[in-house]
Amino acid sequence: MYFRLCLLLMLLVVTGCSKSDFLDNTYVIANGAEPTTFDPALVTNVSDGRICRGLFEGLVALDPKGLLPIPGCASWTVSGDGLKYTFTLRENLKWSNGTPLLASDFAYAWHRILAKKVPSSYASLLFCIKNAESFYKSKLSNFNEVGVKVISSTVLQVKLVRPMAYFPELLAYPTFYPVNKQCIETFGSQWTRPENMVSNGAFKLSKWLPRQRVELEASEHYYDNKMVSLSRVRFLPYDNLNTTYLLFVNNQVDWLPSLPMEKVDEIKFNYNYYVTPYLGTYFYRFNCQKPPFNNAKVRAAFSLAIDRTAITGYLLKGGERATSAFCPPIKTYKPGSTQGYDVKRAQQLLLDAGYDTENPFPKVEISYNTSGNHKKIAESLVGQWQKNLGVEVGLKNSEWKTFLADQKSQKYDLSRSSWIGDYNDPETFYAIMSSTNGNNRTGWKNEVYDQLLEQSKSIRAIEKRNAVFAEMESILNQKEFPILPIYYYVNQGLLQKNISGWYPNIQDLHPLKFIMKTVVSPIE
Repeated sequence: MYFRLCLLLMLLVVTGCSKSDFLDNTYVIANGAEPTTFDPALVTNVSDGRICRGLFEGLVALDPKGLLPIPGCASWTVSGDGLKYTFTLRENLKWSNGTPLLASDFAYAWHRILAKKVPSSYASLLFCIKNAESFYKSKLSNFNEVGVKVISSTVLQVKLVRPMAYFPELLAYPTFYPVNKQCIETFGSQWTRPENMVSNGAFKLSKWLPRQRVELEASEHYYDNKMVSLSRVRFLPYDNLNTTYLLFVNNQVDWLPSLPMEKVDEIKFNYNYYVTPYLGTYFYRFNCQKPPFNNAKVRAAFSLAIDRTAITGYLLKGGERATSAFCPPIKTYKPGSTQGYDVKRAQQLLLDAGYDTENPFPKVEISYNTSGNHKKIAESLVGQWQKNLGVEVGLKNSEWKTFLADQKSQKYDLSRSSWIGDYNDPETFYAIMSSTNGNNRTGWKNEVYDQLLEQSKSIRAIEKRNAVFAEMESILNQKEFPILPIYYYVNQGLLQKNISGWYPNIQDLHPLKFIMKTVVSPIE
């Protein structure tokens, strides 16, 4: 009993928790990284997205079980041709400061992105709206010509470029969330600080202690606050998975969405363990603007010289599927054949690129964000490239903010990457590799690829559309190799048994408003 009490008190100090956290319904998530932003226009990664989705809500929300679109801030109707959506806001919607939330707040948020008042990597998601792309590219100067019209304080009309069946689902993504104009204009870049921030979701930002925790508390002004069971949500930004695993074992964490790979065999026997499919790919980016990876033959050699099953089978062991394709199978789509493991061809390609004993390959470097799992995968790749190609590859790890900034500015040779589908359609993967997409980050451009992407948007026949996507996959991983896919993710983690309202799904999205925690005291 004494030992348990001492251990509990020690962990309370480590996490910054108080004893009352276990006696109320505070939901604790091991979020894996220090937040880079709470601004929905700037969110680009899963860990920031988890926080943002608790703070904000769009016109459309997602059902927690099947992620089907359901009314969020609004209900909607669609015209017969599928081009015009009319959204009617709920009555008496309010921001977290108690002021009214209006249809114009959504228009302001979208204008803010399209007018480039904020450098959003996801601006292209808005291009499905009529004239949005032209306005963004300064071909139009009048936002009134964009297909976003405020009919009244509670009605917003949106016109699309073409029919898009998954448009309602897309509106549940943070890029489409409203932001408070007065808050942003008053506080500028400081608007997302806890003392300033105004949001419209089920929770509001109450505390951010860098490197310690982010805390949200239930918003009394949220329209559906009676549905919200949790009083607080705490996000722990620890990148050491062994530390977060220990915290989970000692009941200091409710949800652990990432596991230390060296403990997976042990964790599989834990009754809190789960594993499900996940719409995501783990891959590496090549810096295609910088020698030696500005040469497609070199990129192909590096891709062909690795045995991906050695990583999934011997390191990860969680059911991940080795792949040399970028996009996972989605609905009826399956990616076409790609180049696999072929050491002899890889060696020949490196020779063809001009590298031999007289012109040795230069030393290059893998960049990855601090994580034991990322390090082990990088070390495996380094060993394989050394053995199969005779090249020297170094390692560079950085904290998340630095790593992300370097990747965006292309200050890397090879960069650890991942992509989780924003919506359940192949386009969510292939779109990021277009030459104009803010999430490309490789410097790679291919006119044919861009044309195919545009072509896919106008095709209604599923088989023809899938054929176009397969051709894009072929360009990526049979011809050009701007990226190096390694495996398809699975959802595996640990969830305390006293948590309900959390349902497995392929995007690993679990809306906080539906989460319930049965309070259990850790000390009997």
